[in-house]
Amino acid sequence: MNYLLEFSGLRPASTYAVSVSAKTMALGPAVSITTHTRPPIPSMDNAIEIPGNVTDLPNGSATIHIHPLTEYQDLIRGYLLLVLPESNKTQTPRTVFFDEWLTKEIENNVNGIYYFAAEFDQVDLEENSEVVIGSGHGLKVGKWGEMQDPKLENEMGYRFGLVLMLEYCGVHSVGYVDTDVLHVDY
Repeated sequence: MNYLLEFSGLRPASTYAVSVSAKTMALGPAVSITTHTRPPIPSMDNAIEIPGNVTDLPNGSATIHIHPLTEYQDLIRGYLLLVLPESNKTQTPRTVFFDEWLTKEIENNVNGIYYFAAEFDQVDLEENSEVVIGSGHGLKVGKWGEMQDPKLENEMGYRFGLVLMLEYCGVHSVGYVDTDVLHVDY
């Protein structure tokens, strides 16, 4: 016989110890487990921004701003930058993430085609929040996967997505936000 017990009102990024004992004729030994809840996803409003004065895109690259989040910063494990071409006519590099769960989470959040262009940690972005997209770098291997950042193609539209990775005691959460379309014309 299986019993299902659901707990509500648990706090995010917390550790809970649960003990259960049963009684038939006498009280049996307790069985305990320790479990952790997922970290909360902070508001990502304004975390990624295309400056309003982006008109000149020399050599097919653009500078965007990624603002590091301050809420729950001790739980932040990384930021992943995705490029989302508006057209399937754009050549899209192959994207590989090293974690299957992460791949599924990103696919659940991103609508359309994308590629993984860069990754950052909290310190990287605190030191420099300006990021060049379309740098032309080939395949790089990072902590979270294999990434490429080819030049942005002329007369194409792109959105940029920011994936936020959080972790508490081995339990992960993923936040996601993306920009409006940037039309490339050079």
